[in-house]
Amino acid sequence: MRILRWSKTVKHQILKAIVFAIIILAGCLLGYGVHYYRNPVETDIGFAAQGILIYKTDPISYEVVDVKVNGKKSCYRYKNELDSIQGNIWLNGKGLFGYGTGHELGFYIEFPKGDEYVVMRGGSGLGTPGCMLTVSRELEPIICGISETKDVPYQALLVFPSETIEAAGRDISDIASKTKPLSEWLSENGWNEIL
Repeated sequence: MRILRWSKTVKHQILKAIVFAIIILAGCLLGYGVHYYRNPVETDIGFAAQGILIYKTDPISYEVVDVKVNGKKSCYRYKNELDSIQGNIWLNGKGLFGYGTGHELGFYIEFPKGDEYVVMRGGSGLGTPGCMLTVSRELEPIICGISETKDVPYQALLVFPSETIEAAGRDISDIASKTKPLSEWLSENGWNEIL
């Protein structure tokens, strides 16, 4: 009789422990779900590449330049918010869309569902040289419009990664055919006559 009672007590304790473990596990999963519903998964971006800087001159002139990208990519697991990218692009050590160092917010772009490329027009509003940015989720290739500055003597297009003017031209044509905002920007700024 005593053994029977002890086994019932043990069974009840084990059952309580299992129920308690299930409640804790469900709470953890619910907390994980709520956290990632509200907060994106952020990935640091940092890479360097060679690019082609195409000057708006006639005949066209260009140079090979060093380009660096620093920033963060944000993706929502439940797709309840738009994925985004923020950061800055450095041309020969100078920020195109912001000042300073590190991951400061030079540009911020959200990716609407279904768009392969996104175009940001007007730059950061900080008086920096970047006046247009075309980028995909894969970050390759990237096209930047650059205003005339003391460092860049003519209006220019930066295409990277790219090592030849031919490859840069193909990238511009290909992306302009896929995204109307880039095509319109090129036309409005007189690039169609040159390229």
